[in-house]
Amino acid sequence: MSAYAESASKVLDNADIAEKFECVKINVKADYTTFATVERYARKANITFADVNYGEGVDANMFVKCDDIEKTVDEINEISAGKCRITVSNQREFVKIV
Repeated sequence: MSAYAESASKVLDNADIAEKFECVKINVKADYTTFATVERYARKANITFADVNYGEGVDANMFVKCDDIEKTVDEINEISAGKCRITVSNQREFVKIV
């Protein structure tokens, strides 16, 4: 029994805690050049990408913490000089922020 307890203890000591946050999905549409700037900002801000589709332009869905929505939208508009079309979903989800 002590070997089992020791093994279980080691597993728990090495485990990472998965922390999830209440988020809202935002959709950002932009041209490739503008999106490159938005993508750098999003990665530095620990925004999680749900998916990114490349076509004539870029269409990306991202999860943003509920408390950060207004600030994030304002900052994306600022760094893109208003060139992005941003849609904020009303649906909330709990998401692991990487």
